[in-house]
Amino acid sequence: MRISGSYDIINTMVNFNATNFDTGSQQIDNLFKGAVAARYTNSINNLLSNEINQFMDSLNTEIKDMSSTLDSLFDEDSQQFSAAPEIETPNTITINDTTETESFELQVDQLAQVQENTSDSVVAEDTNTLNEGENTFSITQGENTFEFTFDVKSYDTNRTVLTDIASVINDAQIGITAQLQEQDNGEIALQVRSNETGESNAFDISGELSDAFSLNQTTQVAQNALITLNGEAYESESNTIKLQEENITIELTETTEEPITFNVEENNEGIIAEVERFESQFNDLKSFLNESSDNKQVDLINKQVDQLVQRFETDLNEIGIEVNQNGTLNIDDQRLQAAVEENPDKVREVFTETASFGDRLEGRVESIDKLPDSAFIENQISSQSPSGFSNPSSYLSNAQSVNLAAIQSQGNLIDVLF
Repeated sequence: MRISGSYDIINTMVNFNATNFDTGSQQIDNLFKGAVAARYTNSINNLLSNEINQFMDSLNTEIKDMSSTLDSLFDEDSQQFSAAPEIETPNTITINDTTETESFELQVDQLAQVQENTSDSVVAEDTNTLNEGENTFSITQGENTFEFTFDVKSYDTNRTVLTDIASVINDAQIGITAQLQEQDNGEIALQVRSNETGESNAFDISGELSDAFSLNQTTQVAQNALITLNGEAYESESNTIKLQEENITIELTETTEEPITFNVEENNEGIIAEVERFESQFNDLKSFLNESSDNKQVDLINKQVDQLVQRFETDLNEIGIEVNQNGTLNIDDQRLQAAVEENPDKVREVFTETASFGDRLEGRVESIDKLPDSAFIENQISSQSPSGFSNPSSYLSNAQSVNLAAIQSQGNLIDVLF
């Protein structure tokens, strides 16, 4: 890292040619010692600190962006495979990950649904008709029966009673939810529904509550989804259908009048987009390293990245990625397209397989991310001792360095300043 900011104090000093003043003069020496030494340490420290912080922020951003790209390369969101329906369908088909291409014919005959029970409507503010005191009811779901008790006062309104009933059902957390339904005419009803679809989630309500409010009347039955897939009938408690070891997900939202045919196939455009995303981020990082290679630590990292690219250059070339003279990458669109069409697995392997280029690069990036900031700071100025600025010429232009060397040869002024 070369700190290249315009520092007033350094520039004022080193832009003077050494022959322009006589350092043998006690008067001039005292002038410079008094004016410069008093301001030198804090001012230069602040200026360099700002540039160092900016450099480290830029470096950390490049490293984290590269790491994020490598982590997400060819993940589920990259859509390596696509489902192309031949018929428009509202049902959602999601390809998570698969190595198989296959055709499917899907007929949706029935959707899975929850059970819903709705009580008779009653005037919300009328006094309830239940017996005062303790009242009970039960909910049976499968082999499980749950007993409930709630207190009723003679002056309780229907709203109060139904609200209390909803609370005891919801507080029990048995996979059934109750809520009030408000109507425009001032009446209310209590709806009770299963949380999950499917016949196994059907329930029955009995007891005083059922008799008083007719809450055991079912307004929607619990049912399974019925589909025909590639000519075979299937039944599912859920509207989420998993295929190919759960790598393909179909979310059923509507029944179909005729079969839907869709093909699961390689998403060539998605694969190319991932490679392009990698190339762009890699080149951003490589350009930053090239521009900052006068920093010893960055130069070392840059050379290691170059060596890594050279090691895998054959693999990269095979999929249409060329290495430029400055170490950045360049995609040959035609060759990449051909590689994806002929062997998409090979393209992915270059970036995702163990010990592949992508895997090794990710390891290198992780090791860089673990380096402390101090590893990149070649020269630090001590706030206690100006002599801590051991090599100021590394922060200066060539012309300034020449002048600084000339000044240093004059003697005692530099002893005070550096």
